Amino acid sequence: MPDYDKWSRWLLETRFGGDEKIAELGLRMLTQLRDTLLEKASLMGGQVLLDVGAGDGFIAFGAVEKLGPRGRVILADISRSLLDRAREAADKMGVTDRCEFIEASAENLSAIATESINVVTTRSVLIYVEDKLRALKEFYRVLKPGGRTALFETVNRKEQWRPSEIWPGVGVGLYRVEEIEPVRDLAVRLVSSLGSIPLKTMTSAGHTEYLHMCEDAGFAATYMDLYIASGPAPPAKIESLLKVSPNPLWPTPSELMDKIFSAEERTHFIEYMRPLVESGKGIARLSSVFIWAFKAPIPEKPW
Repeated sequence: MPDYDKWSRWLLETRFGGDEKIAELGLRMLTQLRDTLLEKASLMGGQVLLDVGAGDGFIAFGAVEKLGPRGRVILADISRSLLDRAREAADKMGVTDRCEFIEASAENLSAIATESINVVTTRSVLIYVEDKLRALKEFYRVLKPGGRTALFETVNRKEQWRPSEIWPGVGVGLYRVEEIEPVRDLAVRLVSSLGSIPLKTMTSAGHTEYLHMCEDAGFAATYMDLYIASGPAPPAKIESLLKVSPNPLWPTPSELMDKIFSAEERTHFIEYMRPLVESGKGIARLSSVFIWAFKAPIPEKPW
């Protein structure tokens, strides 16, 4: 395996576990998310967009054509490997002259000049930032007067769980406790083992907290769409789900099982969960927020 950092490894390998169906579903959702963000960003030709936590450029490259030949996209990320991959993609697309690549964190955008950006975008970036307010203040600083953010973040999901439900540590489905009673102890051990992983930066805020932080960062107006959805967990082969990590800071279920389960326990857990996850018996709940915040002056029709 190439010597990728944890961020590029997740984006390129463990996000979808190498499963084409999981990848197809995930990319469909990501495309809808990106299009929603950019639609309300009201991009215009000639503007400058800064994509923070740009990864391999999914949002940034979606904005390039909307900005036109005089527009510019700045891709900022803490991963040099992902920026190199994004630069290769820009070369293939023929848009390198309209792109800039900066290695930077959301909390420190000192490489970006004050009041030089029209739109700041992020997707699931602040969830990994410990000092979210500092990051939002940086977004505010680099924006031109009248500039806006177009952000998407996961918000606290556990408040959507019933006390009678449990997450087994594989896939996105929640199950009634009695449904997985024969392997409940193993599931609890699997999920509890995540507590030993240093996840200090992975802190999920609620939508009200984001609203208040936008105000404290200096934004003159903030509009938020809270997105909550519930439905059947998408069925998938358990062997694929064992190779899927929910985020860059977590190991895959398979990697965790290797450390905490005996061979017999691993086999028992997988074979019991197989018909549940492969038939989509679990329930999936999503909780997230879209955030569009303006730096004064506020446009006449901001939203």
